[in-house]
Amino acid sequence: EDITFNWDVTDSEGLVLAPYGVVSGTPTGSQLVNFNTAGAFDFTLQSTSLNGTVVASSPIGINVYNPSVITGYTINGIDTTSDVSPNDTLNFEWTATDAINYTLNGNSVSGNSTSLVAASTTGTTNYVLTAFNGAGDSVSRSLSVNVVGLPTINTFNAPTAVFINNPFNLSWTGTGI
Repeated sequence: EDITFNWDVTDSEGLVLAPYGVVSGTPTGSQLVNFNTAGAFDFTLQSTSLNGTVVASSPIGINVYNPSVITGYTINGIDTTSDVSPNDTLNFEWTATDAINYTLNGNSVSGNSTSLVAASTTGTTNYVLTAFNGAGDSVSRSLSVNVVGLPTINTFNAPTAVFINNPFNLSWTGTGI
């Protein structure tokens, strides 16, 4: 990530943005600094003239964070859309790197797992897991669960009497069978 430092100094013959190094000697300027590693960094601006060196009254502290990466996300051990029955317990598990906070559908969750109860009515619900790093940046992954109703048997028919060794037919109608 890049950060731009800006300054306005007077009577300067040389500027150092520590620990970055020598920067433009103009009284008003800026410097783009690129961070390629995470960590805590303190920067100070030093201005030098014939009369000596002056350091800005306080350093600027910058915390640089790696982006969060969700490395695994499952519902009931499955990492794709799955079918469940109404009111089933859904067990969510996830792993992530460089994450300090999580939400599941916008609700804060802690640790690396939680459980919820599936809807009582049929339909598809999308569950979005969001991981946040220390800077508040986020990454999300989603999984869907299809709540499938129980099958129904509308009719079941069979003859009431049959002959030995004589095949017969059973018939039925219903949904989800």
